[in-house]
Amino acid sequence: MKPTVVIPRRLRLEHRYQAILRQDWTERTLPVALDLLEELLLPDVRLAAPGARGKARSSSATRYDIPATATEDLREFLEGLDSGFGPKVPSSIPPPRAGKTKLSLLARRTLVLLTIQRAFMLEGESGLFRDTQSVAFLCAVEFLLAELRSHGLREEHDLLVNALFAHTSLAWTDQPAQACYLRSAVASHLGQTEVSAHLLYLAFSLTPPTDHDYVTKAQAYWSMLLDAGNREGARGFIMAVHRAAPAQHLPEIEALISATFLQGEPRQATATRRH
Repeated sequence: MKPTVVIPRRLRLEHRYQAILRQDWTERTLPVALDLLEELLLPDVRLAAPGARGKARSSSATRYDIPATATEDLREFLEGLDSGFGPKVPSSIPPPRAGKTKLSLLARRTLVLLTIQRAFMLEGESGLFRDTQSVAFLCAVEFLLAELRSHGLREEHDLLVNALFAHTSLAWTDQPAQACYLRSAVASHLGQTEVSAHLLYLAFSLTPPTDHDYVTKAQAYWSMLLDAGNREGARGFIMAVHRAAPAQHLPEIEALISATFLQGEPRQATATRRH
C-alpha cells in the first residue's frame, strides 16, 4: 500500500500558483512550476531525480488506462489506441552528456514530479497540486520536449513522453475530460493530428457546461479547427456551443464567434490555462 502524503493549505503557495496563471508561459515557467510542486510536498517528501545511469522503469499496465467514469465513446476510443502509438520506453537512461546536463536533469526532475502519484497517495490540497502538475505538463509538452529533440536527447525525450502519458492515468482517473485534454497535447507533439483532435473533442464533450473549464475546452477544439484551416467547422462548432452554454459563459463564447467571422488571422486560443 502506498504511503499517504497530506498537503496542508498554505495561502502563500496558492498565491504563487495564481501568479503563474497570470503570466505568459515560457520555457522558464516549467522550473517555476516544479519548484512549487516540491514546496507543496514539503516537509513530508524530499525528491531526487532518477540516477544518471540505470534501467528505465516500465509498467505492465497499458499506457491508456481507462477511467471508471469514462463514457462508452471514450472507452471505445482508448481501447482502440495501439500500444505503439508513442515511443517505446528506453531500455536504459544514459548519463547526462557534456553541455546537456542541465536540460537532461530538468527532464528527469519533471518526470519524477509528474508521476509522484505512483509512489504516494495525496490528500489535503491535492487539487492545487494536480493543477500545478497540469501547468508543468503543458509547459513540458510546449517547450521541453522540443528542446530534448533538438539536442539529440532521445532517451530523455522518449522517457518523458511515456511519463506524461502515465501522469494522465495516475492523476486524472476521476476527471477523464482533463486526461483527454492533456493527452491531446502529447499526441499533437508526436504528430498524431487526428488522435489529438479526437481527444480534444472528447475533452470538451465530457465537460459539463456549468464547469469553469467548459470554455477552455471549447476554445481548444475551436482553435484546432481554425489551425487546420477548417473555418466552416469552427463556425458550426462555436455556434452550437453558444446555443448550449449557460449565461455566465456567453461573453467569452461570443468573442470567439466574432473572431471566427473576422477576416484575416483568427484570434489564437489561450487554452493552455485551466483557470
